[in-house]
Amino acid sequence: PPPGGRGGAALPSDEPSRVIGGCGRAPGLFHAPVGVAVGRDRTIFVSEFSGRRVQALTAAGEPVAVFEPPGRSRLMGLAAGEAADGSVAVWVCDYDADMLHELALETTGRQADFDEGKEGACVV
Repeated sequence: PPPGGRGGAALPSDEPSRVIGGCGRAPGLFHAPVGVAVGRDRTIFVSEFSGRRVQALTAAGEPVAVFEPPGRSRLMGLAAGEAADGSVAVWVCDYDADMLHELALETTGRQADFDEGKEGACVV
């Protein structure tokens, strides 16, 4: 058996196999990410509690789009699935408004304006 294991697959390393993003407001950076979901096409969706937005990233981690649901509320969990018309639908919990937003990615959400990402402490 592998060291520390009982047979079968080796235990995972303490090191992540890949890291995406960092702290900031620019596309591809995050401010308090709290939810992640992966679409059927391998698009990665990330909701940000303090950033108050949902980002869509390619499977390689490159930013594709940014959506800010109405109301600028703090966002929590996230789920991605297929809408009735076959398009990708993303649902995100709105902590402040006690509601669930469905983002139809072709028509809902607006491209956000961003400041440059900052290094060091996460101050955005």
